[in-house]
Amino acid sequence: MKRARGFSYLTLVAMATLTTAACTGPIGPQGDPGTAGAKGDPGNKGDPGNTGNAGKDGVDAPTTGILAGTVTDAVAKDALVGVTITIKDSGGAVLGTGTTDAQGKFSIDKIPAGSVVVSMALKNWTSPGDSLVGVLAGQTVTLSAALAEAASGKPSIALAMTGNDFGFGAGAAISATATSPTSSPLTYTWKNATATPIGTVVGNGNACTVTLPTLAEAFAARTEDPKNPSQYVSGYKLWDRPGVLPILSDTRGEMTVSVTVADNRGQSATATMTVDAASIVQGHQTVPIGTRVYLNSGHDANNAWTLDLGGAVGSTAVLDSAAARTPSFVADIKGAYLVKEGASSFTVYAGDWQGVVIGGTGGAGKEAVVYDPNCVLCHDGNAAPNQFASWAKTNHAIMLAKGLTGDNGTHYAGSCLGCHTVGYDPGVKNNGFDDVAAANSWTFPVSYTDAGWTDFVSKQPVLVKLANIQCENCHGPQTASSHRNANSPQLPANKYTREYGNPRVNHSAELCGTCHAAGTGHHLYSEWNTVDARTGWGHSNRATTGFGASATGLNNHCGRCHTAQGFEQYADQIQGRVAGVAANPGNLTVTAGVTPANAEPVTCTACHDPHDASNPNQLRLYGDTPLLAAGFSMYGLGKGALCITCHNSRNATYVVGGVVNTYLHEDGEVYNGGNPTGYSAPHQACQGDVFAGHNAYFMGNSLPMTSRHAAVEDACVGCHMAKNPETHISHGAPAVSGHVFRITEENSAELCASCHAVGVNGEGIKAQVE
Repeated sequence: MKRARGFSYLTLVAMATLTTAACTGPIGPQGDPGTAGAKGDPGNKGDPGNTGNAGKDGVDAPTTGILAGTVTDAVAKDALVGVTITIKDSGGAVLGTGTTDAQGKFSIDKIPAGSVVVSMALKNWTSPGDSLVGVLAGQTVTLSAALAEAASGKPSIALAMTGNDFGFGAGAAISATATSPTSSPLTYTWKNATATPIGTVVGNGNACTVTLPTLAEAFAARTEDPKNPSQYVSGYKLWDRPGVLPILSDTRGEMTVSVTVADNRGQSATATMTVDAASIVQGHQTVPIGTRVYLNSGHDANNAWTLDLGGAVGSTAVLDSAAARTPSFVADIKGAYLVKEGASSFTVYAGDWQGVVIGGTGGAGKEAVVYDPNCVLCHDGNAAPNQFASWAKTNHAIMLAKGLTGDNGTHYAGSCLGCHTVGYDPGVKNNGFDDVAAANSWTFPVSYTDAGWTDFVSKQPVLVKLANIQCENCHGPQTASSHRNANSPQLPANKYTREYGNPRVNHSAELCGTCHAAGTGHHLYSEWNTVDARTGWGHSNRATTGFGASATGLNNHCGRCHTAQGFEQYADQIQGRVAGVAANPGNLTVTAGVTPANAEPVTCTACHDPHDASNPNQLRLYGDTPLLAAGFSMYGLGKGALCITCHNSRNATYVVGGVVNTYLHEDGEVYNGGNPTGYSAPHQACQGDVFAGHNAYFMGNSLPMTSRHAAVEDACVGCHMAKNPETHISHGAPAVSGHVFRITEENSAELCASCHAVGVNGEGIKAQVE
């Protein structure tokens, strides 16, 4: 072949070249390349190979994935069992569901690849909301989530206590029953939640022991509640005379106990319970059965009490400490309990509540009450005073009626029943409103309607007898021995002496304070009672009551303004309400029936008539003053007329023919034959004279110089009560602390600015006068 011959040729040349290299002659130039040989013919086509085996079928590419994960609690971090997992496409179609197991895990397969919406749900847990998750074909996507416990998962609590009104210094047990909707473990935290803490609270798991305050602790004036500035819890100072010890909302040793139950998942609930050391007692000698009655001997040492049960046959009552100043006993049955200590003795009468309301009419703003006509068979104005017609016009008579129609505001609730019904006291059973309501399955309505009162009257004919604020709220339950016939020979003819000697009558502020004190949200008693504590003077100052007790032999002119009973008589006399006595301010010579044993300071009933709503706020005087003992009258004073009746210089009286007359005690007066022969100092508290511009010496014909503050509505009341800058929280809203009466130095600028410009404080005038 040509390629073989060519290959051999090239080989030979190489060999030749190698051979000649051994010669000694020079190498000649390289020759030109030879011409390529002709291309050979192609070879024959080979035989085809054998056919290969057939391949296997291929696997389709994956189109779905798996979604798996764990769900835990957001706080406790433990696994949540039973969480429902729902997977949907963007159109809302369900692609798959699953549930977490005991380890909080879930796994849902065959979820189409792509974006899906994942939601989780478990009762009592808050859903985290929908999550957008991308599912990968052929892969497992892991998702972790934490759920927070919802409000519906809060524990529920019920508190239980056996009895109430346990006694001062006594112990009480409270137990809590709590459950968790999520079956979570619970812890209990107990607290003494009384605004100004008294007594002690010791918790142990779901139970606690309460030690109630002693009488001394409960009766002490307490600091203001930091959450409610100017809320006075004023306490009570023991009288130095024997009698039934009044117990009111400020002094009953009331404690608020709270327990907070918490699970381990961030939810908790709190419940409170009120515990009282003593029942409310008005301080007169008539009490409801079942009540623990506290007594007061009037002295600390050498007490030796006895209790005679001859008028309460069958009673098992015993004195708890016969050698104490303030022992107590439970009046367990109806009857008369005679107590003695030294030379003092008095009878405590116990009975059941009765009630006098038999009906009522009207809707919102038109409420009225119908009282039992049998009462006026005796209380006809002859045999006994008829107070029913005038009482029916007071707010007391329709207080619950107004509440049921919404006229008392949206804050009105079942908690108001303690004061707005007869005999409400869950601590004892004695036919009080709470007892009869339970027997008749009545509960406070969930809403007010215009027909709320009339519906109550028609549907609760038995319970309505005890509705509103009635006679017994102030005079105690009716008993055969204390509810005496006014024609009985042992009763004196003088109506005032008869009134003050009645065991059911009490002119103390504490009687009103059973409802109008800080513990009820009204604060009036509490404010009134702080005056003496702060300044040593004021309406509540008991030291002045001796001036008004006729048995002391002091001038009864003092009694007309220094005792509640004396002012009641004085107000009647100067307004011409006493038969046979001229309406002259100097004619009060006897304060009938007022003695050191019953004289009260200037209490609520001094200013307010409990049975008569003729004047605003049931004031005994209003508008114009009668002729005053200072020798002048004033007009158009509104509520301030009452204040000026006592707050005047008083010294301008003289006697002609046995009749006491008045005159102006100033230069140029003509009623007493010329200027007075003596210039005695004006009686203190003579603000009325300053207001009227009378009775100032050396002013001559310049008088009267009526104060420009006469322009203030209600005069004294306009500033000292209505505009007093001190406030407290009452029923959830700020209210003026009007019954403190005084304007403190630090509040004077704010008071003046309420009428004048800011910055007007009167200091220049005050300093110049001083």
